[in-house]
Amino acid sequence: MSLRARLLLALGAVAIAALAVADVAIYSALHGSLFNKVDQSLQQAAAFFVRPAQQDQSLTCPLQPGSSSPPGSDGAGAAAFFNQSGHPRGPGFPAPFVSSYFVALGAAGSSVSAAGECPAYVGGHTYAPRLPAKFTGFSAGPGGTQVTYFTAPADEKGGPDFQVRVAVLPNRRELIVGAPVNDTESTLHRLLLIELGVSAIAVVFALAAGWWLVRLGLRPLTEVERTAENIAAGDLRHRVPDENDRTEVGRLAKALNVMLGRIESAFAARVASEERLKGSERRLRQFVGDASHELRTPIAAVSAYAELFERGAA
Repeated sequence: MSLRARLLLALGAVAIAALAVADVAIYSALHGSLFNKVDQSLQQAAAFFVRPAQQDQSLTCPLQPGSSSPPGSDGAGAAAFFNQSGHPRGPGFPAPFVSSYFVALGAAGSSVSAAGECPAYVGGHTYAPRLPAKFTGFSAGPGGTQVTYFTAPADEKGGPDFQVRVAVLPNRRELIVGAPVNDTESTLHRLLLIELGVSAIAVVFALAAGWWLVRLGLRPLTEVERTAENIAAGDLRHRVPDENDRTEVGRLAKALNVMLGRIESAFAARVASEERLKGSERRLRQFVGDASHELRTPIAAVSAYAELFERGAA
């Protein structure tokens, strides 16, 4: 695998990891914020039912759509918390509060008792959360009240999930208030889709920009490769451009140029030495030729005298 491909893969992995961390952090932050708001609305809603639950020992449901009478049996219970339109008295609650919250009153140590429950009205149907047989995980809430929060599915198929708040009252009863979180979950689902889409686009953009930057950053290495090819072809005069001490590639180019200079000097010295050797060889051959020519005449004379003496002796 080439260096460029490895760099692009590393850049893509880092980008994906960074985007994943950012997406998880944003999703978790929004999830916590939205569910904190739901918990706060449950806490405010429960305040309207605390006194009726403590006084009446039973639960009177608020107005439902189509109902004509306000809640409460004797005017001192839940009716004290709702006006003639069925909306809660006091600020901070929209009109759907009356019918979109699930309210139940349970006996100590059990889920929901015969005291009754008021289902939530969502999308033209009534739903209730699927409650466990026994509530656990209580912690101290405002005023020392033991409170627990959890998410439960609807008791009917196709119903919304509920965020449920259970508070232990001073009379050991358990006030259960739940709110559907289909809007909250829909918001989180849209956020997840947006994060996935934006992250995919960001990764593609990061890879495209990374490919261009890597190509631009590795351009000096391309010059090094071209210079090496020219030197391999026998041209030792080429040098790597853009040598400097500020970048790694620049320092590499400087070191390569120093090495190429030394190699060129060594080759030049070798060529000069070979030329000197060839000159010495030529001079040696000339000397041998001259010496043989000069020695040829005396030897011939000695040979002639020797032959003459040999014949004279005979």
